[in-house]
Amino acid sequence: MNRILTTLIAAGLATTAMAQTPAPTPAKDPKDKQEMVKSATEATAKSKGVISAEGSAAAAADKTPKKPRPKMSEHEKELRKAATP
Repeated sequence: MNRILTTLIAAGLATTAMAQTPAPTPAKDPKDKQEMVKSATEATAKSKGVISAEGSAAAAADKTPKKPRPKMSEHEKELRKAATP
């Protein structure tokens, strides 16, 4: 039992040590740091509403013909009728 506990603890410590990644090197030039911060925050600058509005506008501008819905068989119609209260 002691061997199992020792093995589990050692495996946990080894896994934790391997999972740690080294920290990125700090930027030497302030302009480099500004560029790094700018690139990191650029993606989050737009709000979700703006992004969804752009997607809606793109969908409205799309005039490709839509795929027609398949016809329902008589059996499927009966199943749908039976399923609705």
